[in-house]
Amino acid sequence: MRAASLFTAGLLALSNVVAIPSATSVEQRTTPNRRWNDTPGFVYAEGGKFKIDGKDFFFAGTTAYWLSQVQVNDDICKTLETIAADDQEVVRIWGFREVVGETNDDPATFTQQWVDGCQKCNQAGIDRIKYILDQAEKLGIFVQIVLTNNWAPDFPADGKGNQQPGYLSNSYGGIDTYVKQTSPGACDHDLFYTDDAVKAAYRNWLSCIVPQFASHKALFAWELVNDPRCQGAEGFTTSGNCNTQTITRWIAETSAFVKSLDPNHMVASGDGGFFCPNCEKVNAGDSHYKLKRWNDSPPAGPGFDGSQGIDHEDILRIPTIDFGGFQLFPDQFSYAAQAKPEDNSEFAFDCILQEGRDWINNHINSAAAVGKPVHLSSFGLVAADDAPFFVPFNSTRVADTF
Repeated sequence: MRAASLFTAGLLALSNVVAIPSATSVEQRTTPNRRWNDTPGFVYAEGGKFKIDGKDFFFAGTTAYWLSQVQVNDDICKTLETIAADDQEVVRIWGFREVVGETNDDPATFTQQWVDGCQKCNQAGIDRIKYILDQAEKLGIFVQIVLTNNWAPDFPADGKGNQQPGYLSNSYGGIDTYVKQTSPGACDHDLFYTDDAVKAAYRNWLSCIVPQFASHKALFAWELVNDPRCQGAEGFTTSGNCNTQTITRWIAETSAFVKSLDPNHMVASGDGGFFCPNCEKVNAGDSHYKLKRWNDSPPAGPGFDGSQGIDHEDILRIPTIDFGGFQLFPDQFSYAAQAKPEDNSEFAFDCILQEGRDWINNHINSAAAVGKPVHLSSFGLVAADDAPFFVPFNSTRVADTF
């Protein structure tokens, strides 16, 4: 989910979620449809579908990353009632917000606090998330909890600037907060995936929150990171050593750790769905997507060249990842496999539309090939009227041009 002002949050939160039928011919599977528990009432993935108590579960859903920041319980209930009235059965929320230093913020609006490098889990913030799940359960809604964010740019010294904490989706802390607080002076974003101290700090957080929801039937799934990548927000560097294998291995390790804390619920990586057919794999297997080609050259677009540090198909083959997820922001990222020929604006629009269709179908095919379901976890377009207020996902400032 990209950061945006609340003027565009309604558009950026729309995430139609898709379950797919099982493949008729499967060349590569991970584990053979392993069930992590047989307790009634939990959502699970089996045979390329989401299921509850043996029945297929097809659904639509939305992202409301900000829901834990709503400070009035009646407003939380009204929000969930509105979602339910729209026949949406899964809502995706940020299950984290980290503050650094002493704060006067409502304790129910943050889940972790860092003071002088010391990490403290904040139960009041976790209790707010529990309240959300309790109310969701009454309405027949499931909640997908995102555990941290790739995008955590530095905000002004007062921590607020022109926006309240939690106003932008990238103002909740995230990967770079762990790096900075665990390794003072460090600014290589990808240390999150490789540094033992940083990984231990993240596991401390997981050990705090995950067991508390292990028996809650309103939890749809855990999402390890929103949009993990080798690159972070502006102001942060990379070591130059991060690649698709780096992040795939981290996801395998971390998803297994979450499963050890909570065997009842599904785990998703949270990756944006980028492909890399020419990258070296951690897990053996072939690609199962089809590309619309303008020529015979190999895929070279940023969604297919490994430059984001993500190999979606390699991640899907991890046994402790239960389903695929991907994002689609056609006016913020190019999903073309190849550079397109010169065209007029009408043809350019048709190309973008086709890219989106191909992007969705490619993920359906890739997930079916390993016998797992998939959903589109984030989708968004910035309307012309809202463009002057749009804040890029990796920044704290309104975009100069859009």
